[in-house]
Amino acid sequence: MSRYDKYSDEAVDVLLAVQDRAAAASRPETGLDELSRALAVAAVPELLEIAGTNGAWLDRGRLKAAFDEFLATPPSTVAPDSEPGSEAERAADAEGSGPLVRIGRLRVAGELRAVLDDAERLAGDEPVAPVHLVRAAWPAVRERLSSE
Repeated sequence: MSRYDKYSDEAVDVLLAVQDRAAAASRPETGLDELSRALAVAAVPELLEIAGTNGAWLDRGRLKAAFDEFLATPPSTVAPDSEPGSEAERAADAEGSGPLVRIGRLRVAGELRAVLDDAERLAGDEPVAPVHLVRAAWPAVRERLSSE
């Protein structure tokens, strides 16, 4: 079982965007820069809520730059915790549910791993959702996304 099995589809989309940002920049490790850009694209309502609660304003220029970068980056086709042609992938194809989308094997920086741990703690027994990622990441990504 992968740690990502505890994540909602929307949260996995954020993590795939993190992976895509790092891959597009030819970085072997994902970190908070990629997470802040992914959240700026995939979790805007959650960001607006937490920024407002904390008396911060999201910087439109930074959000637009993140969105433009998102549009210019090809989507990920790598799967988490399994290789192409794995048993899980063959089973999904046989069921007709299509290829599995998974998080690839890029290294996760310690700071990002800490955010994921906090998001899982915040989610408790529920699936990790983008709101959990935003709440866990806010202290670390605030400066990257807000203009105070």
